[in-house]
Formats: sequence, C-alpha cells, structure tokens
Amino acid sequence: MASNIDGNNVQSVERAIKILEILGNKDGGVNLKNLSDEVALHKSTVHRLISTMMKFGFVQQDDVTGYYSLGLSFINLSSKVLDSMDVRKIANPFLKELHMTTKEVVHLVILNNYDVVYIDKIESYQSININSSIGKVVPFHCTAVGKVLVSQKSKEDVIKALVSKGMNKYTDKSITDPDIFLKELDKVNRLGYAIDDNEYEIGIRCIAAPIKNHMGKIVAAISVAGFDSRITDERLADFVEMVAITAARISEKMGFDASIIL
Repeated sequence: MASNIDGNNVQSVERAIKILEILGNKDGGVNLKNLSDEVALHKSTVHRLISTMMKFGFVQQDDVTGYYSLGLSFINLSSKVLDSMDVRKIANPFLKELHMTTKEVVHLVILNNYDVVYIDKIESYQSININSSIGKVVPFHCTAVGKVLVSQKSKEDVIKALVSKGMNKYTDKSITDPDIFLKELDKVNRLGYAIDDNEYEIGIRCIAAPIKNHMGKIVAAISVAGFDSRITDERLADFVEMVAITAARISEKMGFDASIIL
C-alpha cells in the first residue's frame, strides 16, 4: 500500500526536529534570524514551523525578548517517558536513602548509544555545583557511571565507540588512551564499581556501581558525587560500600540476585 506521507511532509518533520534540537541547546533562547541562519532556511519557513509547534506548546516565545525556546509540552512528555522507566521507579526510594546517608549528590543514569544520560538526580545538602541534570548527556570515558555502563561491552565495541565519540580531555586526569581505558574497565569488572577522580570535573570525585536486571545485564548505574575534600581517601571505602550495597538492592528489585555482587 502506498505511503500517505510525501517527501515534503517528511522534510518538514526533519526541519522541525532540527529546530527543536537547536532550541534545546540554547539556554537563553534564540531569535528568528539566528535560528534561520543555523538551520539554513528562510525566515518565513522557520516562522511557519515554529508557529505550528507553538500551537501545540512545544515552542514558546518570550514576550519581552521575542526569543524562542522549548515549550512546556516537553515537560509533560519527558515526565511520562521517565515515569515509564521501571528502573527509575524502582530505584528512586533507594536513591533517597543513599542521599540521606551520604549527604552528597546522587545520580541514576542509563546508556544510550554510548552516551551517558542522567534520568534521576538528588541534590546535595552541601553547597556544590556539579555539572549534571536530568536529561543531560555526558561522555562515558571519563565518568564513573560511564565506566560502569560499558563494563559489560566487548572490547571491540568499546574501542569503536571511543573512536566514534572521541576521548576529549576534560581535566589533566581524563583518560585519553584507549588501552588505558580498557585496563580501567578490567578493574571495574574485577571490583564491581568505578571511580571518577577529578576526570570530568576538577575537584569532583564520583563513585558508581551497576544496576543489573534478572538476566544479569547492566541496565543502569547509580553514583554518589561530591567534592574530593569531602569524599576523601580515608572515607572512600565507606562511600564505595554504600553505593555498592544500594546498587545491589536495586538490582535485587529488578530481579537480579544481589548476593552475586556483594
């Protein structure tokens, strides 16, 4: 049966998606001219697409500046997506408990096409600014959660991902050598947890452990992150134990035998 979607309609969808992606990366919004320049389309075309998306609440316009940004409809949709994730529902009470115990920032993350995506976060009681938020994407090669999430992957696939994604140097401690990273993964698999010691952000130390499903597959990871002045070498073992136990308890709820990793 012939498709009822012609090339023009598909092109319009692609253009709309590109506009939304640009708006999603502009914290303060963007005006029509700059948006038109970025998508390489005439202003009238962009305005028509934006007007349609505004009608359904996916784009909004600031009354003062006239700048466009993502609309509130995305909040509703994103919350539905996040709520549909069983791991997020199951993990949340355990994350809250871990947060109460450690007083540090707690994260829940998943892997999407070798990108680390934050799907839940509980802020620290302390005055700390960690570059993370729900929905944010970070690299896997220099984050504790990333190391955990790819630790079950084949070395061949990890190397391909490293070549494709690149190994940017965020700090002096970032791992930028694939061979060294593979050795780091061997360590993660041996110990059952990972540490990011100032590798992604200066002054921030992070401990992560895997969440496994009933098949033993890593489906997510949790972490505790804080200033290295608080997560000190002397306290590191305590944090590792708390994170590992919490991850094991969540894994057990996911159907995995937690005693395997304890």
